[in-house]
Amino acid sequence: MMGLMGGSARFEGRRAVWVPLALCLFVGSCSLLPSEFNLSPIYRHRLDENGDVLEMDVLWPLIHYETLANGG
Repeated sequence: MMGLMGGSARFEGRRAVWVPLALCLFVGSCSLLPSEFNLSPIYRHRLDENGDVLEMDVLWPLIHYETLANGG
């Protein structure tokens, strides 16, 4: 019984380090693509071929900016 308690405490210590690290990797895994930066719902933008902003969201759905096909 004593061995189980010691192993359990050791596992809890490791989990306290690995769980936040895994969550950070999971959340940021798609954030640095060449034409899109995505940290939804906090911030996201999408660029066109020239590097101009097509869409941008900040604290979605509070702020949303989108360039229309006709340039508006």
